[in-house]
Amino acid sequence: MKDIFLGILDWCITSGIRLVLTVVVVFALWKGIDFILNKFVQSEKFKHLDLTLRKFLRTFIGYTLKVLLIVTAVNFIGINTSSFVAVLAAAGATIGLALQGGLSNLAGGVILILMRPFKSGDFITTAGESGTVVEIGLFYTTLITPDNRKVFLPNGNVTGSAIVNNSSEETRRCDLTFELSRDVDIAKVKKLLKKLADNDERVLADPASRVVITSYGKGTITFSLRAWCKNGDYWDLFFDLQEIVKEAFDISGIVIPNNQVDVHMGEEE
Repeated sequence: MKDIFLGILDWCITSGIRLVLTVVVVFALWKGIDFILNKFVQSEKFKHLDLTLRKFLRTFIGYTLKVLLIVTAVNFIGINTSSFVAVLAAAGATIGLALQGGLSNLAGGVILILMRPFKSGDFITTAGESGTVVEIGLFYTTLITPDNRKVFLPNGNVTGSAIVNNSSEETRRCDLTFELSRDVDIAKVKKLLKKLADNDERVLADPASRVVITSYGKGTITFSLRAWCKNGDYWDLFFDLQEIVKEAFDISGIVIPNNQVDVHMGEEE
């Protein structure tokens, strides 16, 4: 009994004190890491970064430092960390195989956050969906569509598809096409369309608006009005010009032809 007591006492003196000190130090450093990271991401140098990127950096750096802290503490206590690391690696490989789709989305999220092809508030088209970006998460990108639906796109699908960012530039070209009869006065139509565009205050003077002929159909000519505007004015200008042009055509006697199908009936023999 005396030997058992002496053994416990010897452990407390040697390993026990080290264990207690390690726990105290780990706890203090754990809190210190959280405090420093919070100050780090809130500093003036990082306030210009996207909120999603700041959150990602804080999470990634925090987990990395805390894992290193735990491994160092375990090694300091006297436990062989090589077997510990091997277990973590095996567990990571097993989890990775089970969550291949999730890891693909995670990798996509990291790519989106680092490469930043778009940011919150941009209107984008990707993976068959269009909408305003609400959040760029590690696994999903959230969009709000024009008809107010919330769409959660897996980041793996987003990075694997073409991404069209409609909000990245300050200006955008508004293209409208009009299919008219071949016997129309081309000069008159071009002059009228350009005048209507230039009279709209939302249309920019530079680059100048243009009216061109883009194609010929069976008995028709297709005119294209190309007017530049600020990005925020695009859709209002697009819809308003449709009405303005139709009213101007009616006043000027320019008729938009209806689709016509000619059926020829042969005589029975």
